[in-house]
Amino acid sequence: MIESKRFHRRLEAVFSGLDASSSPAGFAGSVAPRILTELGPSMGLVGAHLYQRDADRATLLSTWGEERPNLSDELPRRLATSGRDAIDELPWFGATGAGPTALLTVDPQATHLVVFHRAAVDIEHFPRS
Repeated sequence: MIESKRFHRRLEAVFSGLDASSSPAGFAGSVAPRILTELGPSMGLVGAHLYQRDADRATLLSTWGEERPNLSDELPRRLATSGRDAIDELPWFGATGAGPTALLTVDPQATHLVVFHRAAVDIEHFPRS
């Protein structure tokens, strides 16, 4: 369980001193490793990826933490489809080829996607469709 006061202090540490006027990739590149450091242990986050999304492609730009499979092929397909396997809206939580995954965007156009990975042992909590 996450203690509220401690969580808020860690959340403040994540965003303290970040340059909100930087590019989406720059902002994500600053905030993702901070989230892993400050919130990762208590939330079970073990790694993160940053992807740039262009129409029907996703390009892996950066990785942090535990190594996980590249989702460059899976993300565009699941973001463009509907039904059980679809990622309908962001933020999104569920199972991917990289295991339990949280997916969010850092810009209104959703051109940069940040993926946070949980420990692979958590996969039973996120059934794969």
